[in-house]
Amino acid sequence: MICEVTSGAIHSALNILTSVTNPRSFSVEARNILLKACDGKLRMSSTDMYVWMQYDVDANVQEIGSVVVPAREFQALVNNLPDIALRLQTQPHQWGLQFLIEFATGKYRLLAYDGNEFPQWEIFKHLKALEDTGAVYGFEIDTAKLASAMRKVMFVASMDLSQGVYAGVHLQKDADTSMLDVVATDGYRLAKITLQAVDLPELTVTIPARSLKHALPLLEKFSPMMMVVDSGVVGWLVDTCEIYFRPLGQHYVAYQRVIPQQWAGEVAVNRDAMLTTLRRMWNVLNADTRTKLKRVELELREYDLTITAQTTLDGSGYETVGQEHLKVDWRSEPSEFRVALQCRYLLEFFNVVRDTNVVLCLQDDPTRPVLFYPASDPSFIYLVMPLQPVAKKD
Repeated sequence: MICEVTSGAIHSALNILTSVTNPRSFSVEARNILLKACDGKLRMSSTDMYVWMQYDVDANVQEIGSVVVPAREFQALVNNLPDIALRLQTQPHQWGLQFLIEFATGKYRLLAYDGNEFPQWEIFKHLKALEDTGAVYGFEIDTAKLASAMRKVMFVASMDLSQGVYAGVHLQKDADTSMLDVVATDGYRLAKITLQAVDLPELTVTIPARSLKHALPLLEKFSPMMMVVDSGVVGWLVDTCEIYFRPLGQHYVAYQRVIPQQWAGEVAVNRDAMLTTLRRMWNVLNADTRTKLKRVELELREYDLTITAQTTLDGSGYETVGQEHLKVDWRSEPSEFRVALQCRYLLEFFNVVRDTNVVLCLQDDPTRPVLFYPASDPSFIYLVMPLQPVAKKD
């Protein structure tokens, strides 16, 4: 393999591709970058065995070929070069191949592997088989808007793949609707954003959240992109970049059924005031190592919201370690409500929201779900199961 490229182009590609490589992995594929020179471009590929990325950069290809190079060493070298012309080529070596990187004032060699001996990734075999049979379909989508929605809900999803669909972000568009739901849940809370998607076909797919965190910068950078969906692969691609995942195959939870349609009370609270209060309470609660349960109680009386930080005492009661009062604006008839929630659940949501005010929707029963949404964007909802009420001590 012999080709000429600019270090700036390689630098940009490696910053994206190395986000999924792992130099400590036992897998050869996960530690290295696959380079393939052909058709006037250098195709660079990487994987962590959960997400697969390909990125093309323009190149003057003088001899086609492929090589596998160590990701960390290659990136460290390129990152310390100015934007200059590079000549990349492979040469025989007693232990296989060496990868030669030459520029005007110097050259470096890295031990490498023959790209033809590199294992062909199963996901691309699967995709090629689908293309040959016509079983795969694709459609264009505004990935910047989609990425923004997925960023807002993925804090709910687990990063542990053993949790099944609770470790994913679910995309669903039914045939009889023009709306796309972007959903994440861990079984105790649920975040959902609804997007206008008139031109999209029917869609149901759950993407692992740990893979999405690598993909979101690409989706924002190259929007719009072509989306490819099948039971065994989901991906986004443009002319210069492709990214693929294996979706979570289990059926997703029936999330529509758990969202109440009516509320006993609705009240708006200032987001910044609530967030700073929750941060102070989290710092106090987190210092208590006796319990993992960091509990806050919300009590509404007329136009006052009392927020109380509580630690449990042997399961029989609680101890108040902090209390603050905030003003609220009722959107329904003022009434009295009291509900207890996990502090972390509230803190994560208010960290994501950027609106001035957040609306809190409550039910008469303090054991029923509580819903939050940004005052100016009711399409973004956050549903939380409350903690069991604890009787106050005298």
